[in-house]
Amino acid sequence: MDLHNRGVKIKTINGKQYAYDMVSYWDKRRKKYRKKSIYLGKVTDSQTGEYLPKIHKQPVPELILTFGDVYSIAKTVQNSSFSGCFQHVLPEDADTLMSLVCFKLLKSSAMQYALTWSNGNYVKMAYKSANLSSQRISDFLKKLGNESVWRRFFKSYIDALVGGKNGVIVDSTGLPNEIEFPLSAWGNHGGESERETRLLMVVERTSGQPLYFNYKAGNIVDVSTLSNTIIELSNIGVNTSFALINAGY
Repeated sequence: MDLHNRGVKIKTINGKQYAYDMVSYWDKRRKKYRKKSIYLGKVTDSQTGEYLPKIHKQPVPELILTFGDVYSIAKTVQNSSFSGCFQHVLPEDADTLMSLVCFKLLKSSAMQYALTWSNGNYVKMAYKSANLSSQRISDFLKKLGNESVWRRFFKSYIDALVGGKNGVIVDSTGLPNEIEFPLSAWGNHGGESERETRLLMVVERTSGQPLYFNYKAGNIVDVSTLSNTIIELSNIGVNTSFALINAGY
């Protein structure tokens, strides 16, 4: 910093030069202008008037983050069978995945606000490698939508959830609609006829965790889907020992 053309005074103390800014102020008590000196730093070059600015100690800001919500989710996932499943989906983006899982569980906002939210939340400490910029989220969701990723997740999920012979609970429900596509058809359930699509769900009996879902045309009779469902469960690694079904089957 240059001393020339400024109200700066050089003081020599013990053979060393120091720069001071001379500031004029009005002394109300004495009713006249006075000067006070403000230390600027040690002069490094007396020929050019350069000096090393004094380094003022700045207060260290504390990082204040919302903690409890994400911490609870992280610990719950860590202690569940889902932990490994999430790691297998996209290993290089596992932190991004978990950060977005937390965001969607806790917030109803669009994902473009995930980065702003994370800056004030413990999630940035729990999942340090997450990249939540809007463009990177778009790239991540594109990768997440790949069928090979789905298959990798479900294989990991099924392997973690089942073993040996499993009891399952099978049920289906009608989804009334007037959509013109092959899966909307007239069906009769409970004595009423309506255009619908049938949604079939299978859960593991002991844990209650979902194992399988599928959709059928609304005119397919429930009982005709049961044997095919057991075969399809076997194909994904679920060996069924017995099935609990409702009266419709």
